[in-house]
Amino acid sequence: MLKIPLPPFNKVVGTPPYALSSKLILFLTRKEFEIASLVFQKEFGERLLAEAGTSDYGRLSITAQRSLAIRPIMNISAAAFRPRPKVDSILLRISRREVNTAVNEGLFEELVRGLFNQRKRVVRSSFLHFLSQKIGREKARSILETMALPEKRVFQLTISDIEELGRQLSTALESQGQTIV
Repeated sequence: MLKIPLPPFNKVVGTPPYALSSKLILFLTRKEFEIASLVFQKEFGERLLAEAGTSDYGRLSITAQRSLAIRPIMNISAAAFRPRPKVDSILLRISRREVNTAVNEGLFEELVRGLFNQRKRVVRSSFLHFLSQKIGREKARSILETMALPEKRVFQLTISDIEELGRQLSTALESQGQTIV
């Protein structure tokens, strides 16, 4: 998280140091603002924009896209900068998106973190591993039996798929008097 105290703002424009890109995006996911126009390293921008099922899709993509609408404006060649960096850049337009508040935020974040540690495994296998670490293998198996899991690999899950898994998991945990967050 950025540790600089900031006055209230509704617009953000800039070319932040590329080393701060992830921290800045995570900061923006928790702030109310109208619009941001930011230049990032192209590879980072591609991770933000990545769709489910692609190699760039992961925890950052999901976290950002769940609360931010991100749109590419233009690619910027390294030759456009002085001194010339070693990487190309991308200008992104970012605004707030409504988040599904019916989903427990802490549980959603834990689920994304836990499942995407094994992003290429099938959902059932990754879910069992994640839950086993949290509540034990037998309880995990019992809970999974009550859930409708998609026949996909973890990196193919959409944000709404993960929200639905979070909702099902929350219900199953409550019915068994369990918690993981």
